[in-house]
This record gives sequence, C-alpha cells and structure tokens, in this order.
Amino acid sequence: DFRRLNGIIKVTQTFEVNKVKISILGDIMCEPSVLKGAKKGDGFDFNPMFEKIAPLLSEADYVIANFESPLAGECAGYTHSYYVFNAPDEYADALIEAGIDVVSTAKNHTFDRGYEGMERTCECLTKRAWITLARTREVRSEKERETLEKEICYLYGRVTGRILDGDTVRREYEL
Repeated sequence: DFRRLNGIIKVTQTFEVNKVKISILGDIMCEPSVLKGAKKGDGFDFNPMFEKIAPLLSEADYVIANFESPLAGECAGYTHSYYVFNAPDEYADALIEAGIDVVSTAKNHTFDRGYEGMERTCECLTKRAWITLARTREVRSEKERETLEKEICYLYGRVTGRILDGDTVRREYEL
C-alpha cells in the first residue's frame, strides 16, 4: 500500500526481507599429499581434513566450491602428480559432509582423465544429489561435438603444454 504525499511516495506497509548467506570456496583438489594423508586401509577417509572448516561452512545457507578433481574411478588411476588429478569417490562424500552444496566442475582439469572421466564425475555428483555447474549430458549434435573438441584441445593444452589436433581428440575421447 503506497501513499503519495507532496510528490513523495510513502510505503505504508512493511515487507519482510530474507537474507541469504553464500560462501564461495576456491580450488578444491585432491593432490598427491592429500590422497596419501587420507589413505585408510583399503579405502580413504577425507573427513578429518575438513573438520576445522565445516563449522564455518555451516554458517552459510549455500556453499559453492570449484571442484578441481575428476572422479574418474580407481581404474583411471588416482592423482599421482600436481597437474593431472583424479580423486576417489570418498573425496566427494567428505565435501558433502563438510557442508558444500554446489560445485563447479567446468575448469581446466575437467578432462584430466578424458571424456569418460568427465562423464563419470558428473554421474557421481548427480547420484549424490549435488548441484553441479558443468556439462552433464552426452553430446547430441555435430556442433556440440565440435565445441567440445575445441574445449578439450584448449584445456589439455593449458594443463600439459601439448597441442592436440582434432583427430587425436576424437580418437582419445571417442567423440
């Protein structure tokens, strides 16, 4: 309800304003030292690594993180260098337990374990009901295939310093 008084609009009704607190985290990656520190018997336990930050994250309504490590599975080989990542699925579980709600997987390590690794990462995150900001579906058109091919060439070159040609990308990533 508004009243106009001498050309000035006066609000005669109050409105409730809701506030949302969003916390944003930078690169979260499973480096070799992180992987080694989490090794427990036949599996991994990353939860202790996030114990100190979890209370801070719980203060936010939404926590968004840049998830740098693919979840390509054990068969793809876990992280063994600082520039080509792959984390066990338990890594994602620990991040959820710590309070992260939304992750971006659209980054320069998306294809560290190839196209299949990227697809498995999206599947794993979706199964965990995580909101993801990334490519989460199969390529359906020639235009999408060409775009993805260019993305792979660019990202691979940024990570390794090696330039890939389209034929190599199509062969290695089964496009």
